[in-house]
Amino acid sequence: MLVALQIVRIIAVIALVCVAGAMVTPKGRIPLAFRGVAKLFKISAEEQKVPGWKKLVAFLLVLGAIIIAAI
Repeated sequence: MLVALQIVRIIAVIALVCVAGAMVTPKGRIPLAFRGVAKLFKISAEEQKVPGWKKLVAFLLVLGAIIIAAI
C-alpha cells in the first residue's frame, strides 16, 4: 500500500508541474523541451505574453507539487 501511495504522489507532482508549464507557455510558442529542436531546424514562431492570472495559477500548481512531494 505504501508503494502505491508513493507512485500516486510522484504522478501527481509530475502532472502538476506539467500543467503549470503548459499554462505559462505563450500561445503560438513552442514548449521549452522542443525549442532546441526548433532552433536546429530553424523553425520560429511569434511570441505572445502570458496573462498574470495564468502565471499565478501556474505558481500555485508548482507550490502544490512541492507540498505533495514534501509530505
